[in-house]
Amino acid sequence: MDFDSSIYEAVKTIIDEWYPHGLVSCCCASVHEFGAEAAMIAVRIEPNMNVRQISAVISDVFNTQFPDKILAERKCRAPARRILRSIKELKCGKDPAATVCRYNKQR
Repeated sequence: MDFDSSIYEAVKTIIDEWYPHGLVSCCCASVHEFGAEAAMIAVRIEPNMNVRQISAVISDVFNTQFPDKILAERKCRAPARRILRSIKELKCGKDPAATVCRYNKQR
């Protein structure tokens, strides 16, 4: 799969701000804690995915990385919405009426 660094940066920022509570102890967490997970999520995001599909990816990645801490898909919907909005802004611009999106053409 292609790796788009702008998508990775958006995913990383959103995941770090969201910070899935309970997955790691607060004493060892850092701003770089979820870089690997953000990369795994970024490469799995495909054109035309919706919020539920992205939240399923987020849940799957975190459940694979932290198998002893189950993260339900529904708990991933807020960051999934932000990721989807961010990707659309990155690739389609901030115009909600944009009908052609570079993101769909690039991949």
